[in-house]
Amino acid sequence: MAVVASDSGSLNDALKAMDKEYAVAQKKNDVASMAADLQAKGNILAEMPRYDEAGKTFDQSLQMIEGSDLSKEIKDKCQTFTSLQPCRPGHRQERLCGGKNAC
Repeated sequence: MAVVASDSGSLNDALKAMDKEYAVAQKKNDVASMAADLQAKGNILAEMPRYDEAGKTFDQSLQMIEGSDLSKEIKDKCQTFTSLQPCRPGHRQERLCGGKNAC
């Protein structure tokens, strides 16, 4: 649902769909799915462009993984992936827009 909404340009609907998916994972206490949902939500926010919110959402996803009982390998991969996100501090608008004042 979120992918269809996002691909059709309905980004607010995509965010709502991700929130619903997150709620389902939360009811099951499925940390990996919750973190993945937050990553997807961060990507949608970045596309809007709501860079600060996206960065915070990526950070929330990483904190969730790091605080879980998932394997060290998964935690390391998530750390690497999150550090490469364009909405991380120091990468936000500068990286996405070609410079601080470009946006």
